[in-house]
Amino acid sequence: MVLIIDSFALTPIIKERTHRHVVELGFTLLHHASLPLKFWDFAFIIAVYLINRIPIDSLNFSIPFHVLFKQFPDYSFLKTFGCSCSPLLRSYNNH
Repeated sequence: MVLIIDSFALTPIIKERTHRHVVELGFTLLHHASLPLKFWDFAFIIAVYLINRIPIDSLNFSIPFHVLFKQFPDYSFLKTFGCSCSPLLRSYNNH
């Protein structure tokens, strides 16, 4: 879920700062997970997802997700970005 901000209400400086924050967090996730740049779109989606679920000072350290939906986000399913996974391989042939 992506928090959509009214682009007319923000000044160009705030827009650029928000964009830079998403890009820097996305590249940090890629670097930390040692993933190639071809996964940049996934990293940026996760970056926006995480930004919307951490307290921010412009909302008096409230969580944007909580302000928008009046419920606290569920953090129990979060995993490390780029963690290894193993596919479940099962035999499709009986012989």
